[in-house]
Amino acid sequence: MCEARCFKVKATRQRLPDARARVGRVTGMVGGEETAVTAPKRVFTVPIAALRERYPMPYQSPPDQQTYYEQVWTLVRQVPHGKVVTYGQIAHMIPPPTGVAPEDYNVYGARWVGSAMAASPDDVPWQRVINSQGGISKRPGAQKQRQLLEEEGILFTKDRVNLKVYQWHGPGHTDEPRQARLF
Repeated sequence: MCEARCFKVKATRQRLPDARARVGRVTGMVGGEETAVTAPKRVFTVPIAALRERYPMPYQSPPDQQTYYEQVWTLVRQVPHGKVVTYGQIAHMIPPPTGVAPEDYNVYGARWVGSAMAASPDDVPWQRVINSQGGISKRPGAQKQRQLLEEEGILFTKDRVNLKVYQWHGPGHTDEPRQARLF
């Protein structure tokens, strides 16, 4: 029995259409949301403490959280009307905070940008920051975000924004199409 906080899962059997193998659909609660993955059929309980020991997360938030958040908000305020940017793009535009290794920053930067956007002031166009697949992350307010983006003229295809069309590439980059080369 699990004495600490645990990730409890239950499995159900399912046969793949091509009958290659039997797998189970594993569901469980992670951060208050139900998560599902396809895995071999079995039931198991994993103590969260054991996962944290095996996969340590040294940074829950940036060392100087307020300064980092202000950098994020300054960049997001520059995203033009009718354009979007991803959490990871914003993270790559900001240098790693002092004391954070670049490798660690690559892992945690996009999450920190997401936390900054969740705490953004009213003058920050939060709706213009989306996930790396061009979709809106599932959370409260997701429908409002889509509505605001559609009002800006951004089109969705299968719940995704075409990043090749609507992606902002950062300060100093021109988004105007260049004339094609003739030769």
